[in-house]
Amino acid sequence: MKTKFSSVGRSASQIGSRLAQILPSSADDGDDDEEPIPEQLVEILTKTEGLSFGPSAIVPADAEHAAYHVIQAPLDKNRPDGTGTYLGPSHILLGSQQISPIYQGRNPGEAGIYVKETLSPDLTAMSLIMELADSVGATLNEGKIPITLGGDHTITMGVMTALDRKYSGEPIGIIQLDAHANLRLKHEENSLSDYCVMRRIHEQWSYPVLQIGTRGLFLDEQAYRETHAGKFHVETARDIWTRGVRKPLIPADFPEKVYLSFDLSCLDPSLMPATTRPSPGGLLWPQIEDIFAKIRASGREIIGSDVVELAPIPHGHAADITAASVVYAIMDLCRER
Repeated sequence: MKTKFSSVGRSASQIGSRLAQILPSSADDGDDDEEPIPEQLVEILTKTEGLSFGPSAIVPADAEHAAYHVIQAPLDKNRPDGTGTYLGPSHILLGSQQISPIYQGRNPGEAGIYVKETLSPDLTAMSLIMELADSVGATLNEGKIPITLGGDHTITMGVMTALDRKYSGEPIGIIQLDAHANLRLKHEENSLSDYCVMRRIHEQWSYPVLQIGTRGLFLDEQAYRETHAGKFHVETARDIWTRGVRKPLIPADFPEKVYLSFDLSCLDPSLMPATTRPSPGGLLWPQIEDIFAKIRASGREIIGSDVVELAPIPHGHAADITAASVVYAIMDLCRER
């Protein structure tokens, strides 16, 4: 069976001019020639083609009637070690078949979940980012909430491009749950690396960022945070372990519209070993629920989200289910608005 992918067929040279404005001129943008799709990915895409999000008790909705549009972005070309995040979206869908439809007494799935066609994994990094921008943009224009599954964290650039088009001129805040700041100028000569994604986004749009769960910085990341101290708010994993989640969590002057970017590395490796850069001292599930509760209490509007950096491991179905549970909890958070 041939797997179908969503793609409008534009080359990076046709769509990359806007993105090129925010890349250091001397840097390699990771935009290599298109490559054959890995056989392992073809196999799992075939297995999950047409699969809805959630168990059979969550009745899938069509695009028109679903509150949430799930977008699969299997980008893995920025990782020199090839850690397998291109398998992440499919494994999250598989894991979702095992979650319970009732979460904290509520049923987020009854608002309707629609899974869009997978973005083509044989695109270059820049092409996939811009294809994602188009897909997210279409979802936003339909009045739906985009939930993007990665793939590595670089995909967030595509989502933010779409949000900028939709809400141009309106302030947006980013809440980033992550073990890492992702504020490097470039990493191994690649300025489109996931190590650099939040810096690229801040350079382009200057959105304020609340970073939660971080526990390790490069020197240039620390310097960038200090230089732009008014734009970066930090709640480290150590802070949370020492005194609990700060209340209020979100600064008073943070924008009303919020985008939630959830890198699974924010979780402790004991809970989430299947991620590209696991880091000890991370967060556990009750702390995530506390963070979400405080976001909910702030009254902010969640306008979209991504869950990224799942790198599936053999016999690691527990990690797949955990990642899917994160997605479902985010849907519940969006619905509470």
